[in-house]
Amino acid sequence: MKAVVFEQSKFVYNLNSNELFRDILLKIKKELNYKIIKEDKTNLIIEYKVPISFKSWGEKVKIQIFDNKDGTSIVEISSRPIFFLTLLDYGKNRQNINQVKNLLSVNY
Repeated sequence: MKAVVFEQSKFVYNLNSNELFRDILLKIKKELNYKIIKEDKTNLIIEYKVPISFKSWGEKVKIQIFDNKDGTSIVEISSRPIFFLTLLDYGKNRQNINQVKNLLSVNY
């Protein structure tokens, strides 16, 4: 059974993909202090777990970065509950995505 509750966002960022990958990874580790569960430098994928809170049993956030031909990057962020029976997230998945956007100072 797949998670019913799921959020995702996609945006363009004005930095090449390899630099952006390093920047996001560093900020997640230092500023958010979340546990990185996947760090794929080849495919530019970062996955981490958000710990349990009063709103949820925790979430898994995935960030994938793609090269754009003009020197910018396309960033895809998704957030889903860790607990597969979650039916309501009280906006927690959207909050996780906005947290990454705030790290990068993205207007949304």
